[in-house]
Amino acid sequence: MMTLRPRTRWILLGVSALLIGAYAAAGFFVVPRVARSQIEAFVTETLHRRIALGEIRFNPFTFEANIADLKLAEADGAPLVAFRHLKVNAELASLWHRGVVLKELELVAPDVNVVIAPDGSVNLVRLAPPARAPPEKPKADERPLPVRIGTLSIVEGRLGFEDRTHKHPFAAELTPISFSLSDFRTDVGHQNAYSFSGRTRSAERLEWSGAFTVQPLGSSGTFALTDLRLATLDAYVEDSLPTKLASGTVQLGGSYQFDLQPLALEIALPSVKVRDLSIAERGASAAAPVVIPQIDLDSLAFSLSRRDVGVKRLEVRGAHVDLVREADGSINLARLAKPSPASSSEKSSEKPAQQSGPPWTVHADV
Repeated sequence: MMTLRPRTRWILLGVSALLIGAYAAAGFFVVPRVARSQIEAFVTETLHRRIALGEIRFNPFTFEANIADLKLAEADGAPLVAFRHLKVNAELASLWHRGVVLKELELVAPDVNVVIAPDGSVNLVRLAPPARAPPEKPKADERPLPVRIGTLSIVEGRLGFEDRTHKHPFAAELTPISFSLSDFRTDVGHQNAYSFSGRTRSAERLEWSGAFTVQPLGSSGTFALTDLRLATLDAYVEDSLPTKLASGTVQLGGSYQFDLQPLALEIALPSVKVRDLSIAERGASAAAPVVIPQIDLDSLAFSLSRRDVGVKRLEVRGAHVDLVREADGSINLARLAKPSPASSSEKSSEKPAQQSGPPWTVHADV
């Protein structure tokens, strides 16, 4: 066995220490600067947007990256996407898996603003870089890049939505949002478990959990919607309906099964509860002519593949209807079903759509 001289050992130790020091310096100091310049250049030169970045840190020994206080905005300064902190912990397994392997991905206080412009375009869609021309002949054995994430979590999120296609722009906000995903994989048939929750400023709440697969794309799970105010729904559809949902709340919960290929969607709602519903003519100052304190639906089922909607029981309690014959002989309730000018003009400009497949079936199995 060859024995190294003391001087040679010291030289090797010195070279090793120098290499480790250079690697550490590059990771701790060079990588954050390069990442900042690349991100800023991409946003300004390719996306033509504004970006502000806080501290960027990278640990070359644990492969953990941290980005603080990112703010992405339109060229005019309108906010698009922001977050307080992003942590990504990568693993060396990415090398032999020939893909992306992350031990942890954590996003704190993301703030996303979705805006539908008057022309129907969506602001976030415009963030996509110009599409490249697809290859002439894709390889037969070519597969998507494998991705694995141990845990993915989103906390204290906010989603703002604004639709400017309406006469009166509609705006809503969902916050705080929390989302968790464990053992995410793009492997064929792998079930990725997730959970989501969020609420509006009006205390409306959505709970959604289940699992989904990437290959093939599909999902199944359960959801619950609590204290949905019908006034919120009315504010979004007011341009197309003459009837005003003046008040009322909805509570529902159920399960779903979705598959993309072939397209299928099955929804089962064991119970739907509507409380304190009042319906009025839009724009009228008179009291609502229809008031229903309680509506209960049991076992509501929706099937896209069978084109079927059914309910086992529908119960209405305490309904109060004011029927008035006007001076011109018309009945006040008839105006509740009269199409609004906006919806009438839209229908007249549209070509009649040809129905594909069998007709839909709606039934009550009482």
